[in-house]
Amino acid sequence: MEGLVLSTACNSRQFSPKEYGDPCARLCVLANLHIEAMRNNPFLAVRPRQIALFALSLLIGFAVLQPVSTVAKALSSSSPRATRLKPQEQDQASKIETPIENTQEAYGKPDQLDPQRTAILLDLYKQMLAGVPFAEEEVIILNHFIGELGVTELEADVVISRAIYDRFISNKPLTKEQHDLFEQYTAATAERLRGLADAKSQIVARDRASEAANPREPQVAPANDTCLGAEVIPGAGPFPYLTAVTADITDATTVGDPPTPSCQSNISRSIWYTFTPTASASYTLSTCADAPTGSTVDDTVLAVYTSSGGCAGPFTQVTGGCDDDSCTTENFQSVLTLALTGGTQYFLVVWKFDTPAPTAGNTAVQLRISQLVAPANDTCAGAIPLTLNIPVQGTINSVTVNNYQLAAASPCYTGVGQSANILAGRDVVYTFTAPSAGMYSFRVWSWSGSTNPGIYTAATCPVGAPPQTVTCTAASNRNTTT
Repeated sequence: MEGLVLSTACNSRQFSPKEYGDPCARLCVLANLHIEAMRNNPFLAVRPRQIALFALSLLIGFAVLQPVSTVAKALSSSSPRATRLKPQEQDQASKIETPIENTQEAYGKPDQLDPQRTAILLDLYKQMLAGVPFAEEEVIILNHFIGELGVTELEADVVISRAIYDRFISNKPLTKEQHDLFEQYTAATAERLRGLADAKSQIVARDRASEAANPREPQVAPANDTCLGAEVIPGAGPFPYLTAVTADITDATTVGDPPTPSCQSNISRSIWYTFTPTASASYTLSTCADAPTGSTVDDTVLAVYTSSGGCAGPFTQVTGGCDDDSCTTENFQSVLTLALTGGTQYFLVVWKFDTPAPTAGNTAVQLRISQLVAPANDTCAGAIPLTLNIPVQGTINSVTVNNYQLAAASPCYTGVGQSANILAGRDVVYTFTAPSAGMYSFRVWSWSGSTNPGIYTAATCPVGAPPQTVTCTAASNRNTTT
């Protein structure tokens, strides 16, 4: 029996610019398919009678639903963390911080905190009002807590442990418990629009101290300091395309800048690019050092605009077209993935975060522009053959199309823990020819992302305009909340 399709879906969830501005784009999804002979695994078995009857194609649909849940116990879960921590005593001689107000940001879904956490946070907030020093990030979380804006258990635990304060303010060695919480919290900041406040502040403080210690006379601004000097990015690439390296943005100005970008208002030293793509597609625009680019500025802000009057304006920021802290190695640098329209002129502006001049060796900016294309196995026509017991690595990106989905109230969901869903979303396709009649398991694991995959099989692969409704033979979705 041959023909197998793996389909994934983002279930219409909208992601923030932090997640590259497009469903699934930031996920850098890697799905490992493994087919193994099995007799008792109920995850996705195709009955021998079905195999004998269907000497055609086997269709497997695979959906990405929100939130994540276990899929046949093959997806790894996060490591456990302590949930009951006592506040640590702080050095009263340290610099006193003042409580600050802050608007609600993307911290993830707030948890219903238990009475113990609630009581400890309330006590810490009172200490903060009394003048006990706290890290900036802790102040933000405590203000969210007292303002009933929603706080997660991880946020509560990291404040209770005082791990951020010890790491950035008192410079004390962290206990293992503190270290584990700090690592988990730092990783969690990758899913929101801004990085960890205290880490950003340290960079600004370093730049400010360097500027004060090394005064200099203003020199010549970069050639692309204003819109009229914007570097032109070829509309047809070739992609990925690297711009010239602007070696030093120290003397860049903000003269003629567009409206302040939506994701960050504390900016300085802008440089400009213009890009009129030949083809409508999704493009990744990156200042990330690990993209790779030649960017060495520690903290960049990137925004994309259109203008009906060219450099004369008015400029309008593209929806979702702003990013502050999204890169990986240099995690305060910026990257965006956007759907851009062929023939439309876009203006790409890169700023430095905050006003101090960058330090020596941290002054360069370079952009990398990539055009995203769908995986070769986005449809049945390009399905990748699978071999028994041989894992295969797969990829889904923002231009992968929703070609296939199940009918409503599909009868294909059987077994324990199933949550029926039409699995509408982005698909990748694989084929499999059974060497003999028997029971087979199709598993997806090492799914990298915050969404939940589902999988289904069918005897045929329909053709026509997407999305096509598939007549399935089996389906599995272990997400119990969707």
